[in-house]
Amino acid sequence: MEKRYVPGLGHVSAIGAGCWTIGGLATNDGVPVGWTGVDEDEAYSALVRAHDLGITLYDTADAYGLGQSERLVGRLLTTANRDRLTVSSKVGHIRGNAAHPYERGQILRQFDATLDNLGTDYLDLYSLHSSDFGPDHRYLGEAAKTLRELRDQGLIKAIGMRAPHDFCLAWAEDVSHPRRAEASAFMLRFAVVQPTC
Repeated sequence: MEKRYVPGLGHVSAIGAGCWTIGGLATNDGVPVGWTGVDEDEAYSALVRAHDLGITLYDTADAYGLGQSERLVGRLLTTANRDRLTVSSKVGHIRGNAAHPYERGQILRQFDATLDNLGTDYLDLYSLHSSDFGPDHRYLGEAAKTLRELRDQGLIKAIGMRAPHDFCLAWAEDVSHPRRAEASAFMLRFAVVQPTC
């Protein structure tokens, strides 16, 4: 498998395993966030096959099956060399009892749950999953600061974000644009930006 260099992560497989669909059916605040018809054993077998083919990058999120996807990746980590895999997860869709998913305490609770689900003591990449930072971008700075602190403590290697769409530069320049927060977050220059579809 061809490898590519990613700042903060080192060399990773050019193809990664996206793990949203293996989380199965779930809802978050009444919104469907998963897929029906997922067989856990088949999903795990697919992860093992990906590993056998040389894939070293596994991308999941706390919202994928409300932790089920992370648990399946964690199952893989029990049989593979953790130091040779790049594990990415995301935060920002699950609010729990907090006022907003990007409140510091909620990020830290979700981070602890992610580590527990994965059975690891660090993440290679932790990304902001949503571009909703609350009214007047209230939680943008708090979210970025919290992830930087986790990185500085050695609990994550790199910080990322699910990318806004390609028109974000125009949004960032227009102070009255309703999606300026999404663009502003992109402008923070995270180590990794995950494209959207």
